[in-house]
Amino acid sequence: MESFQKEAMVLRRFNVTGTCVKNKHYMADTTTKINQIIDLIENDYYFTINRPRQYGKTTTLDLLRRQLGSSYTILNLSFEKVGNATFSSEERFIQMLYRSIKQELRYLKEENLLIKLESLKEIDTFEEFDYFLTDFITDNPKEIILLIDECDKASNNDVFLDFLGVLRYKYLRRTEDRDVTFKSVVLAGVHDVKNLKFKMRGEDERYNSPWNIATDFRIEMSFNKSEIESLLLDYLTEHIEIKMDVPAIASKIHYFTNGYPFFVSYLCKMIDEEFESLDKWNTKNLEKAVNQMLVRKITNLDDLVKNLGNNEDLERLVHAILVNGVEFEYSISGPVMEKGFVYGVFKESSGNKLAIYNPIYEMKIYKYLTDKIKTENPNLSNFPLPPTYILPDGSLDITLALKNYSKYLAQLRDDKTDKFVENNARLLFSIFMKPIINGVGFMYKEVVISDRKRLDVLITYNQFKYVIELKIWNGEAYYKQAQEQLVGYLNDEGLDDGYMIVHDFRKGEHKRSMQERISVEGKELAVYFV
Repeated sequence: MESFQKEAMVLRRFNVTGTCVKNKHYMADTTTKINQIIDLIENDYYFTINRPRQYGKTTTLDLLRRQLGSSYTILNLSFEKVGNATFSSEERFIQMLYRSIKQELRYLKEENLLIKLESLKEIDTFEEFDYFLTDFITDNPKEIILLIDECDKASNNDVFLDFLGVLRYKYLRRTEDRDVTFKSVVLAGVHDVKNLKFKMRGEDERYNSPWNIATDFRIEMSFNKSEIESLLLDYLTEHIEIKMDVPAIASKIHYFTNGYPFFVSYLCKMIDEEFESLDKWNTKNLEKAVNQMLVRKITNLDDLVKNLGNNEDLERLVHAILVNGVEFEYSISGPVMEKGFVYGVFKESSGNKLAIYNPIYEMKIYKYLTDKIKTENPNLSNFPLPPTYILPDGSLDITLALKNYSKYLAQLRDDKTDKFVENNARLLFSIFMKPIINGVGFMYKEVVISDRKRLDVLITYNQFKYVIELKIWNGEAYYKQAQEQLVGYLNDEGLDDGYMIVHDFRKGEHKRSMQERISVEGKELAVYFV
């Protein structure tokens, strides 16, 4: 009996594929946001849950179905299984809807409705579909809610536009007390159907106006720190032997993921299944998990790289933000920025600025850009490394590393390559440091310290931390300001020693391999001019 109970205890797991189900998977408590969505439904709103892929949309629809099923008839449909041929004609599309509704009614065991439905003749035009919906909804003692998942699959087909037109027509007539229709319609997909452009047969591209009846969906779908804590606490109910500082781990997971549900679950799954010991839930293992995740074949990260590779304008924008430190005002009106939001690349940061969605994406993009540069410039990896950069206490010999980086950059620079080095200085630093810290250390890039304060690199190596500022020489006043900024970062991190690399690209005035140590407000700063 004990053995059986133990087996049952480990059945649940962290889920990274498909719908999350409470009796099979550990789940975050998203009651607050589910109730917010239910509030929209109960107020008769039509809307689209539009978020990037693997953001929990399907799980959300399933939770809505389960919670609302006792009060309403829930038609939970999906276009995922539908082939492209279904959208080739009005008749085929409507027959697909008709069969899908019948299948749902069988699942719901709505025998009376099913008999009524099957007594009707097959319908094959939207006009007949309109009449069918009126009769079907009138005969149902409960109000009907329509949920459609994976609606992106239909979004570039004009027959889908006609379908939305029927929903809009009936919605407007309901407000005039001249018809009945679905209480609420919820579409789920990557795009906001209300703002899609459709290319109709023989026509130019135009906006999808029939869905302008839908309300904006502004509910935050990412996990906040409390929700990540609830996920970890759910896990601990079955693993009471595990030691974990739940608030600290939840905060760190939120930092890396920005609450992206897939990444939250993936990191938790890695730590649970791939690390041993009762105290495996710690920052060091979390950093290892992130490092390992970045080199694995993961569809989400592969799609990120593919989207950058297929969209030069998006890659240039990302490069400008991450590598060159250019700031852009947050906006979704520009086509490139809009594309980045659809793919989940961007978010709005404090100060109304455009930012990469989370550090995992930042690190993956850095890896993509550095791999691309190394492929195009094989000589970048030719600098000889010493046998070790590790000191007896297990710390990183950061002084030696930065001295050698100065030599590495000097080796690359000449009149022909100055512009290349200037444009890619941050990537070159990453290329140089990666083999040094690989396997043990962890490099954060563009780390947010506090509101609107960012440093370039924070390296952790074993239990040691190193704050490194990368600057381009812009005059003495800017240099002094950078020192004060670095001191502020050191205070935030509780460190006494900091490091700065100043890239000086002035012609005829550059002093190669120049180094100085200065004391500022009790902090020791090592500065390397390259």
